[in-house]
Amino acid sequence: MNHSPETGGWNCAELYTNVNLGYGTYRWKVQGRIDHFDRNVVLGLFLYNGPDGSNEIDIEVAKWGENITQPKNLCYTVYPRNASGPHRVSGHKRFSLQGLYSTHRFTWAPNKVTFGSQHGFYNSPHMNQIFAYETPSTFHPAIPETLMPVHMNLWAFKGHSPINKKNVEVIIHEFAHIPA
Repeated sequence: MNHSPETGGWNCAELYTNVNLGYGTYRWKVQGRIDHFDRNVVLGLFLYNGPDGSNEIDIEVAKWGENITQPKNLCYTVYPRNASGPHRVSGHKRFSLQGLYSTHRFTWAPNKVTFGSQHGFYNSPHMNQIFAYETPSTFHPAIPETLMPVHMNLWAFKGHSPINKKNVEVIIHEFAHIPA
């Protein structure tokens, strides 16, 4: 994410697959001090097939514009399979990395979604964990079941430029989908 001298605005980035994927484990190996993001910077690693408020599974690193000392900055969210279903469920945590490298994953199954983040690059979910979350059993009937494309984006919350005016770089070293 960088400032454009030509337009005076900020250039954000988004990538997404042109194929829809299903149940399985989704894993991203990320380089960057994502725990030090400006309050208006958001990194999204997610599945989404809409409509809004449904069929979405998110890992988001963001302070959501919060101007407080220690805001929660790691968020896992699952939106129900239809917008008329129950409200989304989320787990949030304040985290600090032990360096530049982190691994973020979720496993999507018909009855639950399990999330985890780790310091460093790992294929196994059991080492050096930062945070883990699993959808509550009461949400089981609302777990998305539609195949969805994978999205990765780095963007400005509510269109607000970073308060610190600094460019942001995040490198995705690896993305993997391991089908169920």
